[in-house]
Amino acid sequence: MLLFFMRSAMRIFFFIDYWPMPLGGMETHARAYIEHIQTHTAHDIEVIGFSDNTRQSTGATNVPYKLTILPKCAIHTPDMLVHMLRAKHFSGVHDVLFFNSMYWIETFTALKRAFPSVRIALRSGGNDIMQAHILSRGDTCAQRRAYIVRTVNTCVDVLIVNSTFVRKRFRHLGIAQSIMHLSRGGVDTERFRPVRDRQQRERLRASLCTPYTDCRILLSVCRLVPFKGLDVLLAARACLSPRDQYLHIIAGDGPDRAALQRSAARLGLTDTTRFIGPVDTSIVHRLYQAADVYSHTPLRKRVSVPGGSYIHTETMGRSFCEALATGVPVVATEVGGVPEVVAHGVNGILARAGDVHGVARALRQLARSPHTRNTMARNALAQRMHVSWHTLFNAYEPIICIQP
Repeated sequence: MLLFFMRSAMRIFFFIDYWPMPLGGMETHARAYIEHIQTHTAHDIEVIGFSDNTRQSTGATNVPYKLTILPKCAIHTPDMLVHMLRAKHFSGVHDVLFFNSMYWIETFTALKRAFPSVRIALRSGGNDIMQAHILSRGDTCAQRRAYIVRTVNTCVDVLIVNSTFVRKRFRHLGIAQSIMHLSRGGVDTERFRPVRDRQQRERLRASLCTPYTDCRILLSVCRLVPFKGLDVLLAARACLSPRDQYLHIIAGDGPDRAALQRSAARLGLTDTTRFIGPVDTSIVHRLYQAADVYSHTPLRKRVSVPGGSYIHTETMGRSFCEALATGVPVVATEVGGVPEVVAHGVNGILARAGDVHGVARALRQLARSPHTRNTMARNALAQRMHVSWHTLFNAYEPIICIQP
């Protein structure tokens, strides 16, 4: 384990997106990293975000860390950011700028010019760079991607990616291999863990299964958007006999919710499918603790953007990591970075993308074989610490906080 206190303390200026932070994967990462820095390191952290509802830099006091909120135009106005950092006596030598997303990339060149020794770290989930939604930097998607690649290669010291899949994708675009660092995972393993008390688990299950007293629970926790492949999962469930059926709990919301509810009705799955909407992150682990199998079945979806298109897919899948950390076997598809998390035949079963019958076979196999489920659960638990936030952030330390 890395010993953080062997390094002298520094300030990490951590750039998030909208404030207040909404629910989402990037925001979950941000909250966990802020807490980790405060709890497990000697470093100071200052959080910078933006809002549509403020015209000037303001400090917020109702959070347990230093927070500065800027107007949204700051992401396009580097001088505002440079002025704010100088007012905070920012040191380009001893302090670090860590950007939690691509939103701030238009400020990077000016930051490097103002603070030549500054160390810039950037985290990417993969689809953001492919999307290249920086419309002021080119009429076509290809032009905007070229701008991103140039800026990243010349300004970013550390680009953190979440899978080998993303690293290969970025290398193909022309991003320098030398600056990319792979850090996979991100789970609060204190919460996402099996319930050992049988009665407690039965109470959790009963709260979900009512009026059913004896059922297998299939869980999906994700945004209800096309690339998550829940339409494939519903179609696969429709292929199952009553003997192999699950009670399917779908947690999350999104633009596809109404269409998915109609599909469930059309397929005769209304009575065994529950759309429970968004679940607070502080209690979502209880769903995993009650589940027998976890699944969503990602696809590769071509998405149109101004001046082009890109393939949007699952670059890792934090919900898969959460399921495995809780000891729940997974049924998924072999797209993107998913096979780097879900090992076929070990901690879950992978089908081809869009293969309804393949997904149905996997669900049927796990429904009929408690032994297989238990074996996969044990295999998952043996690797749970590999995907913990603590492991992930320990890996950040030597690459982000290099001192001269």
